[in-house]
Amino acid sequence: MHIHPVRLGVALGITHAAFLVAIAVLAAFFRWANEWVHLFSRLYPGYGISIFGIAIGVLWAILAGFALGWLFAVVFNFFAYLDASDDFD
Repeated sequence: MHIHPVRLGVALGITHAAFLVAIAVLAAFFRWANEWVHLFSRLYPGYGISIFGIAIGVLWAILAGFALGWLFAVVFNFFAYLDASDDFD
């Protein structure tokens, strides 16, 4: 089995960005998830409830999600390759 690193990175980046947007919208309109906004603003400088803050958060989320997805796929593929090579011994 093989996981495409770029595809997984893009999928995780988009998913994480949508999650940050949803949290900011919930915090802005319903005063819910303010703790989550505070937490992510410490991880991603510039992220906040404003339009500009959400845009900065989306950029950070795409970058972080892509990096995490790409790294996960590369490590998974490496160990899948090692496991497959043991079958031929």
